[in-house]
Amino acid sequence: MSPTQEHQQRRPTRRSQARYDRFASAVAIPFSVLAFIWLIVLAAPLVVRLPQPVAVVFGVADSLIWAAFIAEYAIKISLSPSRAYFFKHHLVYLLVVVLPVLQPLQLANAIALARIGAILVYSLTRAHKIFSHKGVHFVLLSSVGILLVGAALEVQLERNAPGSNIHSYGAALWWAIVTVTTVGYGDKYPVTVGGRVVAVVLMIVGISLIGVVTATVASYFVEESADRNKSEMHERLDRIEALLNDLATHEGIAAPPLHHHRGKEAPPPG
Repeated sequence: MSPTQEHQQRRPTRRSQARYDRFASAVAIPFSVLAFIWLIVLAAPLVVRLPQPVAVVFGVADSLIWAAFIAEYAIKISLSPSRAYFFKHHLVYLLVVVLPVLQPLQLANAIALARIGAILVYSLTRAHKIFSHKGVHFVLLSSVGILLVGAALEVQLERNAPGSNIHSYGAALWWAIVTVTTVGYGDKYPVTVGGRVVAVVLMIVGISLIGVVTATVASYFVEESADRNKSEMHERLDRIEALLNDLATHEGIAAPPLHHHRGKEAPPPG
């Protein structure tokens, strides 16, 4: 194959990648916000009993947001230079789009929980790309999101279980906060397998959050100490340079500059 032919084959791929990148960048923030709104729309009916008109509005919102995500998925896979690569690396996105189709089946409750889990993972993935330069912000945002959704899942799993002591979202949220903070009062606890799985996830989130916060605080004090030491070193160098300048002026010679990076020039010879 000649170099010209090879260049002609590569050029459409680059053009397609550029179109994909422009579209992905344009929809990143709007669809991240839409994903978190979708979480609220799906989780709210599991937490509280909505009046019929509100439930209808939530149902319509669910369908419209789902349609928007189907459109985004279709556009992205059509613009992707490699559709097989896009398919393999966006399986969670595929679940977000496909799971609502299965909801009318007998496992509607389980499908609803699976949808919430898939959308949560998808939302955190998109948020990570936006907050990638602010690691602590992303960790705190993720922890709050997982805590709120975990409480919703917990009350749904535990509400009607025999021997359960978690029957409301308030009780589930209290239990989730106690679990994430690793306090563990023991007044509320899960009795179902699904509830215990949620508990394990919240425990891991709590341990990770404490580790990140501790590391961030330690890093802050280390950097503050380093900045203070650097400032003291510059002050000492300034005093030494001033003394050398006085001595050079008295002796009639030029004193060598100690640190050119501070932007000071040596005095001219006397």
